[in-house]
Amino acid sequence: MKRQWRDSLPMGKMQNKTTRKYQHEVIELSDRDRVAFVTALVNPSAPNKRLVKASQAYMEILKNKKR
Repeated sequence: MKRQWRDSLPMGKMQNKTTRKYQHEVIELSDRDRVAFVTALVNPSAPNKRLVKASQAYMEILKNKKR
């Protein structure tokens, strides 16, 4: 897997700690990995029991914080 770091903002004196958060990573995928990634996005699998339970617990936490 080849990784490249690119800056989304121009370099120079204006770049500081707050602008560095806009850096991002570009990952080049193989054809097989690209197909698997897009397939998962287009046709996601159903959530399993643990994910459903975690989601419900999280929603309960959010509901209690609003009170």
